[in-house]
Formats: sequence, structure tokens, C-alpha cells
Amino acid sequence: MQQTDIFYSADDEQVDLDNEQQDSAADLKFRSIKVETSESAGDFFHDYQGPDPSSYDNVQFGKAGLAGAGMDSVNVLSKSPSSSCASSGCPALPFGTSRTSFVVAHPSSSTPTPPGTAGSADYGTVVRTIHDHLQSGVHAEFDFSFVDHEHMWKGKYLQGSSCYEMDINLYHDKCANTYTIAVRKMKSCCGFNGGSFNTFFQTFKSAMGAESSGSTTTSSSTRKAVCIPNLSKCSAAGAGLVTEEAFIQGVQPIFSMAKSNLESRVQSAKMLCDVAQKEARFLQLDSFRSCVMPALEGLMGDESDDVRQYAVMAVSAFAELACYKEDFMRSPILAALFALVKNCCDLQLAYETAQMRRTAAGVLALLSRTHPFSVRRELQLQHCNLGAWLQRVDCLHDQRTREAAMVVKSFLVQVSATDLDAANSASSAASAAGGDGSLHTDECDLNLIGECDLGSLVH
Repeated sequence: MQQTDIFYSADDEQVDLDNEQQDSAADLKFRSIKVETSESAGDFFHDYQGPDPSSYDNVQFGKAGLAGAGMDSVNVLSKSPSSSCASSGCPALPFGTSRTSFVVAHPSSSTPTPPGTAGSADYGTVVRTIHDHLQSGVHAEFDFSFVDHEHMWKGKYLQGSSCYEMDINLYHDKCANTYTIAVRKMKSCCGFNGGSFNTFFQTFKSAMGAESSGSTTTSSSTRKAVCIPNLSKCSAAGAGLVTEEAFIQGVQPIFSMAKSNLESRVQSAKMLCDVAQKEARFLQLDSFRSCVMPALEGLMGDESDDVRQYAVMAVSAFAELACYKEDFMRSPILAALFALVKNCCDLQLAYETAQMRRTAAGVLALLSRTHPFSVRRELQLQHCNLGAWLQRVDCLHDQRTREAAMVVKSFLVQVSATDLDAANSASSAASAAGGDGSLHTDECDLNLIGECDLGSLVH
């Protein structure tokens, strides 16, 4: 220990420490305070500092794992986690976990590993087992992305107007050398049928060989069908089914909402998904089509993915009717679908738009099967870079999106430039004669389909 003199000034005058001892008592303006300190301030703080945080191996959240293998993120639909991610870093089991969680015993060996000596094979095997199950196709309606530095999977369910997201977290109990998987449903649309989540959890839990003492699942809920308009109350009792005029009047608020704020546009797109399940006689009405097409075009071009994802699902449902196929091919919707079929720039966020991109590719495949000439011509008329798109099809990460895009490519490449020029000339001639210009291209479409292998037309 050493003695230190600390000087402080009673006023703002300049201080000369070298001459301070020469001043008389009357002129003394400074006082000294003796303070005993350690050799360095660092030693002082060290005496009162807790244990070294690096000693807590089970709470390290560093970029261990797949980052060590040169990969910052992995989409479970395209790449497999590396076994070298096992240098643990897996977070410790929190004090409280969700009810939808379970414990996975030592998956790497039938002989339990001594506590505190979890090897790299344990963690790597758990991660690979989860990855293989999620990409196996058992849960085809779900999409997942692996976030390596958080040791978790982010997933999304999107079917029609129903959507929700989930997190799958992996925790490690170092003392017991066990891994716990916690599944949590995050964002969810109201009225969602929890049955699919419960089915997923039970299947996932069984596939992971969970212990019998695992937590129970949440209770399932029933999703009420959305009826627009309500066919059972829109007419007098016993008067029969709703009239066409009542149907058109009942859906008008949906079209108004499509031009309103963000939340209204989201709800409008979701409602159109439900309306698309109505009877075809209502959906084929000219008065309905003249209203729904502008609404769909606006929703498909919306800047929000939340709006566009439901709009794509609605377009997919309407495309099952022949009249809407022709409408879509002659509208900006075709180019919007075309632009959606691509890879996601951030693999960790790929799960958010995977179903939307896959559905868009499916609608293009549906249109290309029956109208390849019309599809290719309209894409060129709308200034889409079709050649570059066809070259990138083989590089799509998502397997199901790539398969649907390959169907589109197989039909469009058969449309030669000569045939397309002839079709355009005939279309122009038909338009000049007062026709709609679609006769010749439809005939070319049918001739091409007749020459194709029928097996390629099966979904």
C-alpha cells in the first residue's frame, strides 16, 4: 500500500504543485488528504469482481457452432448444419420453460455421458436430428430457418388465411448432460385452429424420442369459418340460398378495405382467401370479377409482405377457375407472381416468405401448363427478363419452389421465338378484326399441350 496526496483547490486560481509547500499558513489555499490505495485501480476492482464469466461455459452465447464451419446462417430447406457446431455455446436451460417443451436424452450414444463432459457429438447429433426431421417433408405446410448463434429454429405456417410463427429453442443442462427442446407459438392470427400446432408438436416430440415425462401440449381450439356474406342469415328463413345481388353487396366492404390502411389491407387479403372458397357461380359473376381483379392487383403490388402473402394465397385459390386464369395472364398479377419466384437474400429470414414464393411458383406452373404461349407473351409484353429468370431456376434453394419453377421452365422453353412471333401477328390481326386476340394463342397452347408427355401435367 502507498500514501497518495490528493490536492484540491478552494477557488479557480492556477495551482503550482511544486511550490505548494513554500506557502505560509496565512496564504494556504490548498489542503492535502491522505488516501491509502492499492498499487493500481485495477487491483482494487479485481478484489471486488465476481467470478470470471468465462467459467460459465453453459451460458456462452458466442457464434460457436456453424459459424466455426464458415456459415453464419443455415436455411433448413437448403443446407444441413455442420457437426462442427458442437463446441457447445448452447444456452443453459432457463428457470421456466413453456408447456410445449420436452427433454431429449443422450442421442449420440446408448451409454450416458458423465455430467459436465458433454462432447461435440451430442450437440451435433441433436442439431442434425432436428434438421433432418424439419426438412423431411412430414410438415410440408411449415417452413423453418436455423439461426445458429441463437441455437434455435424459426418457423412459419401459412395456409389460406391462417398464419402463425413459432420458435424452436435448444437448451443444454450441463449437469445432467441433457438437451431440452422448447416449441413456442409466436405471432398468430386470431381464430386460428390450434390443431395443426398440436399435431406438429406431438409428431415432432415423437420423432425426437422425447422422454415420457415431457410436458403436455396446449389445448386445441376450433377456428370458426368466416362466411362473407353469411349465407344462413342473409335471406329470410326458408327463402333459400342467397341471391347474387346480396352476395355482391356483402363483399363490397372487402374491396373498400383493400384501399385503406395497412391493417385493413391485411384483413381484406385474408377475407379474399375465404371468399375464394365460395361457390363458383358467385365467383364467376362479371360484377364480382370486375371488382375483385383491381383489388387483387393492388394487394399483390403492396409494399408489405404481410399483405402480399395473403394476396398470393387468394390468387392461388381463384386461379383454379378458368375465367381467372385468363384474367391473371392479362394483368400485372402475372408479373408480380413472376417477380416473387426467387431466393431470399437472408437465409435466416427465408422462412418468412418461403410459402409465398412457393405458392407464386405453383400458380405460374398452373398457368404455364395450359397457356404456355400466352404466359410467355404476356411476360415479355410486361417487360419481364424471362431469359435471366429461366437461367436462375436451377439455383433456387427451396426444393418445392424449384420443382414448380422447373415445370414453368419446361413449358415456356418449348415456345420457340418463331411460334411466338406468329402468335403475336395472329393476335394483332384478330384484334384488328374486332376480336380479343386470344384465339390463336389458345389454339397454340392446346396444340403444344397435346404434344407434351401427359405425365408432366400431373401435379
